[in-house]
Amino acid sequence: MKAIFTFAFAILGCISLASNVSTETARKAAENKLSIFPEGFQIQAEQIFSAGAVEFYVYTLSPSGFIIVTGNTQLAPVYAYSSKGTFDAGSPLFSFVSNDIQTRFQALNVMPLRLLQERENAWSQLLSGPAQAKEFQQWPEAGTTPTEGWLWDNWTQNYPYNMMCPMDPVTSVRSIAGCPSVAMAMILNFHQTVNGVVFSDNDDYYHNYAGRQYYIDDDYVAQDFPSFNQLNTLLGILSDHYATCTGVDDIDRGALTFACGVACTQVYTSSGSGTFGVSQALAAYQKFNFTESQLLFESTPDLYTIIAQNIIDTLPVHLAVVDQGETMGHNVVVDGYNTDGYYHLNFGWGGTYNGWYSLPDEIPYGLTVIEGAVVNIIPDNSVDAKITENPANTIYPNPASDFIYFDNSENKITSATLYSLTGKIVRNTPITGEMNSISVKGIKAGIYMIRLNSISGVENYKVVVK
Repeated sequence: MKAIFTFAFAILGCISLASNVSTETARKAAENKLSIFPEGFQIQAEQIFSAGAVEFYVYTLSPSGFIIVTGNTQLAPVYAYSSKGTFDAGSPLFSFVSNDIQTRFQALNVMPLRLLQERENAWSQLLSGPAQAKEFQQWPEAGTTPTEGWLWDNWTQNYPYNMMCPMDPVTSVRSIAGCPSVAMAMILNFHQTVNGVVFSDNDDYYHNYAGRQYYIDDDYVAQDFPSFNQLNTLLGILSDHYATCTGVDDIDRGALTFACGVACTQVYTSSGSGTFGVSQALAAYQKFNFTESQLLFESTPDLYTIIAQNIIDTLPVHLAVVDQGETMGHNVVVDGYNTDGYYHLNFGWGGTYNGWYSLPDEIPYGLTVIEGAVVNIIPDNSVDAKITENPANTIYPNPASDFIYFDNSENKITSATLYSLTGKIVRNTPITGEMNSISVKGIKAGIYMIRLNSISGVENYKVVVK
């Protein structure tokens, strides 16, 4: 039985004969990687860790962020980096990095020579000096969101996100939220919808895990969680908050997280909550009426191409990673991609470990840590609202190729959302302060709708991207 609670990845293969990297070489690689960071970032501290027979180097940055450099020239030189995230060696997520690097190192003996040569060339290029300017694209564009990825904020498995989860009958402590429900709730909150979901007796299930036996939702009084009637009411209030752009509060976050947990038929304890397979996440998205959602596996052709296209289309992906024996794992959100082949991961751990990672798309099937990915999580947002005329050029330029600007002189606009004519969200940008634009870079040419949500109401405009 596989429980999705934490990371622990198995080791396969034989030891590679590739060259190990010295401390001086690793630091030089990190210093040169800093060239892609905003001005003012510098290395603050260095840590060296062992991942079996290979080391890796973690550089804590000032004012924030980290760079992880691998310790072998036949591994990609930079494993992960972030200007926002934090790296905590004491976190349960530490094993994600350590064991994944070890697994990749052990897989070197089955990698094609062409790829190993490419990695050694990448080391040479990085060590030769700061990265040279080249054709590069990133979604979302650097500096346009506070987390580096599409998600606008970082959630955790603790309060307030677990405030409506069942009390643990063994410890008499509130259960933690669980990574599947947190990942799903973050994606739904990004899309600002619960898609009209309603829970009924058909969604009841018997909770039987680690000595905790009770019925969800029949035992709502004894275990102190909302009944389905209460939960439906709370989700209705959340929907109103989304529709009126008044913002969500802690009760909304707690209700959404628990609703996602119920849809996933999670099990709960105060030390670990989760599911037994990523198929439960797919069932949960289907319960929430995301009818186009699909579950792809490691063996799916073009898995990473599909994930990348979802990110380009502003559709965060629900990713499940497991150990080689499929006994432990974690659910994360993929909410960024760039043309250097890095994907932005949000671990649902309050920002810890969030950053740009090189997913193991080059490693042969059976040697990676990917259990599955739920893609095409597309909300039902049919655009049938009244179109506001634009006589005073409130929206400009139109057509646009880089940015669409709008009048926000009174700082009343709270979000700008770009839709295709079929109602699919193409880009969603929360607006704060004096912001007055939404980027349309990388979007295919065509006719779109832009919806401006403000404290005064909602206005929709037709725009052309060229």
